[in-house]
Amino acid sequence: MSTEGLDPRILESTEKGDPRAELAAVRTGLAFERARQAADRTLMAILRTSLTLIAFGFGAFQVAVLFVLDSSVPVDPVAVLRTVRLFGFVLILLGVSLLAAGIVAHLVYLRRLRAHRAVLAARRIVPAPLDPPGSVILVVALLLLLLGCAAAVDMLLRPAGGA
Repeated sequence: MSTEGLDPRILESTEKGDPRAELAAVRTGLAFERARQAADRTLMAILRTSLTLIAFGFGAFQVAVLFVLDSSVPVDPVAVLRTVRLFGFVLILLGVSLLAAGIVAHLVYLRRLRAHRAVLAARRIVPAPLDPPGSVILVVALLLLLLGCAAAVDMLLRPAGGA
């Protein structure tokens, strides 16, 4: 690790042969990285749950359409499709809402984490932060959010009595 940008007291104690101060700065810097990775894992868990809700909601509607198209089953097709459409739409809405809330919470947490690290870097307790790589999981979460919205719109635009 480079000692550039560290508190002079840390550098002074390191120059005196006490590696504890530099190791403390390294541990603190690594703790920020672990916290960022934990935030990504939390978003992945939210994404998995949202994907399950969206897929189940859309899948339930598709199964109901197939069920209604089977002429051997004596049911009122319009009533079945309306009921299952509502059920599926609610599941999709829950999945999309959960994902939107998870994305917002993720972004808020990362902003707070960056601000806290910037304060410690300004006090020269930890090295200045490097530009973190972009979050792939955040991009995937945004794409799933769009997909969930598209599934909800598709369900709403289908006629009540048919596929």
